[in-house]
Amino acid sequence: MASSASNGYLLIADISGYTSYVATTEIEHSQAVLAELLELLIKHTRPLFTLSKLEGDAIFSYTPQDRISSGEVLLQLVESTYAAFRSRVESILRHTTCECNACRAIPRLDLKFMIHYGQYIRQQVAGIHELLGSDVNLIHRLTKNSVSESTGWHAYALFTEAACRMLDLSTQGLHPETAVYEHLGQIMTHSLNLRERYDEMLATRKVIVQPEESHGHYVVDLPAPPPVVWEWLTDPHKRNLWQPGNIWSAANRPGGRTEIGASNHCAHGKDELAEEIIRDWHPFDYYTVEVHAHVGQDGHPIDNLETVTLESLNDNQHTRATFRCRMLNPSPLSRPLAWVIYNQIMKKGFRLLSQKLSEDGSPL
Repeated sequence: MASSASNGYLLIADISGYTSYVATTEIEHSQAVLAELLELLIKHTRPLFTLSKLEGDAIFSYTPQDRISSGEVLLQLVESTYAAFRSRVESILRHTTCECNACRAIPRLDLKFMIHYGQYIRQQVAGIHELLGSDVNLIHRLTKNSVSESTGWHAYALFTEAACRMLDLSTQGLHPETAVYEHLGQIMTHSLNLRERYDEMLATRKVIVQPEESHGHYVVDLPAPPPVVWEWLTDPHKRNLWQPGNIWSAANRPGGRTEIGASNHCAHGKDELAEEIIRDWHPFDYYTVEVHAHVGQDGHPIDNLETVTLESLNDNQHTRATFRCRMLNPSPLSRPLAWVIYNQIMKKGFRLLSQKLSEDGSPL
């Protein structure tokens, strides 16, 4: 029986190069590698997407429209999933002692995403759930595109015009293509080079407050998966909902995105202003910000370097957030008192955040 139609996002994560990989390698080893990589894709996309089915060397997933609040969080999910995939492929290659063709050919594997916004119907037949609809047909047709031929990319994320429009996603710097599909018409797409983004991430200098240099740390367990917690911790509008008295606003956004070099402003009361600059940014894993605050009419400066790390708990249903702070100002004698005040503020805010996440069912 078919249910009523729903609007939402459809996603296919497809392991590219797998057909030739299987054709030239031992099937026992190649299937073991495939299973491991598919499990990784499911794990990393599951916080926001529901798996519809496995499709050979790909996963097909969907999520309701209101599950994703912005294009940025979807981009972060795609990029972090690709980073995990790339790291796992390289790790398998480094640690294997096997000389078979399957293990030597692992570097040929890569990953591409197709993301589309549209309508779908969930149908159940003999206990099996299927998604139906012309938009479901379309996203599968999009797997046969010419992005690799026209760009040379083997790892990319392809967004349809419909997805970009609904996500308010800037297409600046993305590769545009137009194709005509029988019965579906002309479709405009915009693609992002994932390998280039991954290489940029590896090239950036890590800025992390280590435990031995921290002047204080705070740990809290929150009832939501890491991508949801990440959004509530980093989106200025959401921070205003659980940090009473603060008015956060986005400031500089290089390339229109939240990444290294981006900044936020915060006003707290009449005489307290703060600027927060992102110094390291690895979505859903950790980020580091440099905070410059001025308190009081004399503009007394408080400068901190803060790292926030996220750890998945309970099969990705909860998140442990750890905050470490290295105080650059005030003076060493004043730091213990400053941390006590900072710690009290965090406790109050995180009680409210935990309550909101529980009440809202962890939506983005």
